[in-house]
Amino acid sequence: MLTRNIRIGLIVLYGLLAVLFLLAGIIKGAGFFIFAALIMIFTYIRYGSITAAFRSMKKNNLEKTKNLLNETLKVDWLSPSYKGYYYWIKAYVETSEQNLSNAVICYEKALEHGLRTNNDTAIVYFQLAMLAMMGKKYGVAEELLEKSKELKPKQLLIEKISKIESMLHNQKNSDKNLFIEYFNENNII
Repeated sequence: MLTRNIRIGLIVLYGLLAVLFLLAGIIKGAGFFIFAALIMIFTYIRYGSITAAFRSMKKNNLEKTKNLLNETLKVDWLSPSYKGYYYWIKAYVETSEQNLSNAVICYEKALEHGLRTNNDTAIVYFQLAMLAMMGKKYGVAEELLEKSKELKPKQLLIEKISKIESMLHNQKNSDKNLFIEYFNENNII
């Protein structure tokens, strides 16, 4: 959850302490700080600032989320589940910036790499269903909502799915796109 600047500062501090311990002849102390610096480097490469970006995303802080996401050195170096969360967060950013085709690609990559909980996976399917409905792909949206329900998500998501399913049923009998109004009112997308 440390930002890049804090991690770099700690790595430099550990390096300096290692040098001081070496100069003082305390080999074990120097080894400890070298080891600590290597762990900081490893965790930064494997986990990036994904946890902090995820928390920022949950608070709807788009700019902070984008900045934290950009601190990732290389997506391919992230651990597998963190890749899934990277793409989920990236999809959130793309959706917020109205780059919906890129958002769909990122949501699909998040599913491909996997997420830790069924609820998180259900949320991604739900978000994909929302994007499908915006594109008037109602059959695809129904399938995605069904996949989301199969994962047995938390009650709040079940309630949202039920509401969207009833809207989907009503939408089939209407020429007006009811979903865009709903999305804007509920800040879903």
